[in-house]
Amino acid sequence: MRALIGRLQIPLLKVALLDNEFFTRKAHPARRLLNRLATTAVDWDEQQGNEDPLYLKIQSIVQTILNDFEDDISLFGMLLDDLESFISKEEDQARVRAERSAKIMEGKERLDVAKSTTLEEIEPRINDEQSLDFIRDFVTTHWKNLLFITCARQGKDSPAWKQTIATMDDLIWSRSEERRVGKECRSRWSPYH
Repeated sequence: MRALIGRLQIPLLKVALLDNEFFTRKAHPARRLLNRLATTAVDWDEQQGNEDPLYLKIQSIVQTILNDFEDDISLFGMLLDDLESFISKEEDQARVRAERSAKIMEGKERLDVAKSTTLEEIEPRINDEQSLDFIRDFVTTHWKNLLFITCARQGKDSPAWKQTIATMDDLIWSRSEERRVGKECRSRWSPYH
């Protein structure tokens, strides 16, 4: 980048010879362009390489000056506007990419929380020896998915999550109650009783 900007020495010397305000006026278009190129080059990561869009843009600006500048100093103002527009678009795109990455990370975290929360709710309920294999299989395969999706989409404090947990508890309770009542009935009607 330094070598690229260094190629502007002769055109800028030519500007200084054509326009005495180059050294005295900070808002001179050629000075402003040179300053912007320098600050951009300082912030540029050299590892991006010569195929980086910013590098290619600056290369294009330098080449335009080398090819087209004769005595019209307004060229520097136009190129500065073009560079500012390019940098603004690049910053906007970087911001969008960063926001997208943040949302992806947030979504991943939410999924991880949903997975662990789902398992934390299911495990104590199905490890109870009262639970039948049918209920254990149903909860660990089908109901787990519903819990996971509900937690991921609406959170573990949502009414939908609480209702899904309550329904699971009711299901487990009803199955173990059915089992208990069945045992009582069998013991009452047992011919040996």
